[in-house]
Amino acid sequence: MEIQSLKHQQMMKKGVGVRVRIAQSRSDQIVEGLIRVQSWNKKERLIRAFKFGGLCWVAAGLSVFIPLLHFILVPGFFIAGPILAYFILGQ
Repeated sequence: MEIQSLKHQQMMKKGVGVRVRIAQSRSDQIVEGLIRVQSWNKKERLIRAFKFGGLCWVAAGLSVFIPLLHFILVPGFFIAGPILAYFILGQ
């Protein structure tokens, strides 16, 4: 439990806090909360994109050893790597 609260505290330090009000559809009650909006610069986005693309390629390499499924998983991960990296770069 302490690890989760530490992780939560670290996460809540990042980004900009924005107060939100949400109306619940089942009742007329309005709930207030706080969300964190985090922005990355070009260099940070590029690093994240390479990480996710690289993880897909590592998964493709490890999928070689799975009988029968490797015919689907290896090409799928190789194709998904650059596509996923492109979308993450655009975030």
